Amino acid sequence: MSQAFRFAVLIIIAAGASAAQNAANEVCAGCHDVGKKLAGTAHAPVACATCHQKHEDYPHPANVAKPKCDSCHTEMAADYAKGVHGQAVAKGNQGAPDCATCHGAAHEIKVPTSPTFRSAVPETCGM
Repeated sequence: MSQAFRFAVLIIIAAGASAAQNAANEVCAGCHDVGKKLAGTAHAPVACATCHQKHEDYPHPANVAKPKCDSCHTEMAADYAKGVHGQAVAKGNQGAPDCATCHGAAHEIKVPTSPTFRSAVPETCGM
């Protein structure tokens, strides 16, 4: 098999997975209005079920824990734990910044490499 053929097969597989993800996300969007919030965010390409497990059951089971950032972002969570903010939380400071303080709520996560995110750093850190 040629390299070009393998690449084409991978593209077709990815497109199929993307279409299935979009269809699954549309089911969620039937009740939950987060699609507009997600558009253009770092989590836009992520399927709802990646973070929201057990939500395929309807009605949704009670007391399902909210997803935590560190379930996917393990390296960043380790860096956070070593940093001043993570250490402040570990010492009981509930007012110390967490992921959402800087990056926004999960459905509105700003892309950290975007100019908008970077230009807001002084204001975000200054609050």
